[in-house]
Amino acid sequence: KTNSGEFTFAAAEYYTFNFNTSFGKDFTFTVTGADVADGSKIMAVFNDADEANAYESVLNSKSFTVRMQHGVTSTSGYAVYPSSVYSEGKINYTLDANDPAVVGFYWGAISTAVTEVALTGVKSDDFAKLIFTVPAGVARYTVSSDQALYGAAEATVVDGALNVVPTAAAVKSFDGTATGTAQTICVFPLNAANLTVTMYDEAGASYVHSETVTVANGNTADLSIPESFEFGKSGAFGNEDFTEGGSYEF
Repeated sequence: KTNSGEFTFAAAEYYTFNFNTSFGKDFTFTVTGADVADGSKIMAVFNDADEANAYESVLNSKSFTVRMQHGVTSTSGYAVYPSSVYSEGKINYTLDANDPAVVGFYWGAISTAVTEVALTGVKSDDFAKLIFTVPAGVARYTVSSDQALYGAAEATVVDGALNVVPTAAAVKSFDGTATGTAQTICVFPLNAANLTVTMYDEAGASYVHSETVTVANGNTADLSIPESFEFGKSGAFGNEDFTEGGSYEF
C-alpha cells in the first residue's frame, strides 16, 4: 500500500509516523447456517472479546470483510449476528418463555485461517423447559420462583463455548392462561429452585402447588401437579354488620 500526503518539518523537531491505522490486511468470510440479509451487520470479535478487537462489518451476498490493522495479532474468536446484540464483550439475549423456536441471535467460531463462518441460532428451546398439566376448571395460573425463569440475559464466549447467564432484570414469575391441558414454559437451567404454581378458577378461587426443581441445560422438568384438586372455597354468611332494613308483608 502507498500513502501520500503533505508534511511540514520544523527545525529542531522530530516526528513519529504511525502506520497502524493506515495499513492492514483484509479477511473475507462467507456465512452459512443463517439467512442473513444484504446490508445487515455482523460483529467479528477476536481474542477475549475486548472492544478494541471487535469489528462490525456489512453483509453482502452472505459474505463480509474484516480489516485487521497492522500490528494486531488476533487470529480467532467468534462472529455474532446481528451486530446490534453485541456490546463491550457481551451478547444481549432475551429468553422467550412462550416461543421455543424464536432465535435470539446467531453466533459461530471465526478464524483468519478459515474463510467460512458457520452460524448457529440460539433459541429458547436450547435451554430448559417446565412441563405440567392444567386440570379442567382452571382459568389461569402463575408460576413463581426464587431463581430467574426467563427474560434478560448476557452471553459470553469463553474457550469456544457459549455461556448464557440471567441478568438482574430477568423475570422470576410467569402468568399463563389455561387454553389447553399441556403447558410448556421455556426457562433458564434451575438448581434446587423453589417453585410455586398457583391455579385459579373463573371465580378467583385458588389452588397452590409448591415444588423444588432442578433442571439442567437442554433438559425438561415435569412438575408433579395433581391431575385433579379442589379449589379452596370456604366462608360463612351471617347478619353481622347488617342493620334493620324493614319488613315486607305478603
